[in-house]
Amino acid sequence: AFAAKIGEVRRREVGLIRALMTRVAYLLYLLLGAMLQVMALIVFVVYVQSGGLLDAARAFTTLQLLNLIRRPFLRLPIVAVSVLQAYVAVGRVKAFLALDEPP
Repeated sequence: AFAAKIGEVRRREVGLIRALMTRVAYLLYLLLGAMLQVMALIVFVVYVQSGGLLDAARAFTTLQLLNLIRRPFLRLPIVAVSVLQAYVAVGRVKAFLALDEPP
């Protein structure tokens, strides 16, 4: 009976953690996706404001180079969630190892 209660509490906890991590991953994905578009805009604005001539060749080359770094940026949410999960797991292991040993 006690083990069943603990199992149920643990299942709920894992479900809540999974839901939270899913939301965090989606939010980071959206922010990073928007960030790449904003980054392209900022690059073009700074280039033109600094006196550069923005022609089609430079614009398309710049967009292609920014697209090359897009995939690594889009993987950052997965890495962030994994690091957060590892941090939580290490905290739990530390708390367990800090418990007093039974006589």
